[in-house]
Amino acid sequence: MKKTLLLLSAAVLGFSAMAEDVDITPSNYYFNNCEKLPFDEQTYAGSNLEIKSWDQVNGAEKWDNGLINMVIFNRNDGNSKNLTSGIQLVNLGGEVGKVFCYAHNGTDVNDVLLEKTGYDYGIVPGLSGGPFFKMNFFLHPDNTPTAAPAEEEPTADNANIRVKVVYNLYSKNLSKEKAKPMIKVAYVKGDQGNSLGGAVENAAALPFEPCFDYDEDEEEDIYNPSMWKTYEFVVSCPADDEDGITYKPVYLNCEFNNWLDGGSTLFIKEITFHKTQDETTYGERKRENLVLAMGDPTKTTGINDVVTEEASVNVNGNTVTFSAPAMVYNLTGAQVAAGTEATLAKGIYVARIGEKAVKFAIK
Repeated sequence: MKKTLLLLSAAVLGFSAMAEDVDITPSNYYFNNCEKLPFDEQTYAGSNLEIKSWDQVNGAEKWDNGLINMVIFNRNDGNSKNLTSGIQLVNLGGEVGKVFCYAHNGTDVNDVLLEKTGYDYGIVPGLSGGPFFKMNFFLHPDNTPTAAPAEEEPTADNANIRVKVVYNLYSKNLSKEKAKPMIKVAYVKGDQGNSLGGAVENAAALPFEPCFDYDEDEEEDIYNPSMWKTYEFVVSCPADDEDGITYKPVYLNCEFNNWLDGGSTLFIKEITFHKTQDETTYGERKRENLVLAMGDPTKTTGINDVVTEEASVNVNGNTVTFSAPAMVYNLTGAQVAAGTEATLAKGIYVARIGEKAVKFAIK
């Protein structure tokens, strides 16, 4: 009998380990489908978010599908207005679509993208620089799973949280380490007034890395608008403790510590949260690069629609033929060929065929 129970337990554990992730992402964090950013224009003062519960969030009842707010060190009405003016929803067209954008005063990213893609995306720089601040992207507490309480066996309701961020960062000044904003996951610790609560699962801050390729001919870094980077990791939110202290809501915390004097612009394509049975992996963050081409802001294909039977590429050595007239771009966004056939050097390219895009490589 004991052996049967052990086998049954192993089967249950195996099933739990294979359980599929469940998407708990607020819908407005899929920015391409977002009509208006869920941004709370009421900014908060301090170095941490001073709320003890979701009920203390300004207008909490209206933030079911996402909430973004800002905490500003040495906040006043002037720097609050200046810093929030850089926040916007921008349509970058092509495979990228609409993104969350934070553009700092002094950035020339719109001019750079106009030169590289031929399109004016209407990105508006913020009014001025400002002090240290943090931007928070909340997960609604009703959708936030927690770990099992201490010394208790986990149940089907207990789970961890898989977090993924897809972003592109432009900076005029790469020489300064502080030109990089930082990212981490945090939770509200309900027994403290100054309630950032520390990082979940030792979630030390990670730097957003600028998206540049090294040009050997020019011996310098060249901004690549088609390079999108991802961070993916699994964290755990503590269960309510024996004193009734809750650690929800969980939020993604982006820290901007004087980085903006680099004339920088941060684009975030999406932020996703999934309920998962996988173990926490914050110390082993998954990173990868994506190639997503920007394009006409009035036409968006989306990452899942970029390859069709009508838009195909045939590679034979250095010669490439296309199913229809195409425009071909390298990873810096520069057009390198056009027509139904091209001879190209080794590298990775994106072919624009009508309203479709196909990524391919010459080896």
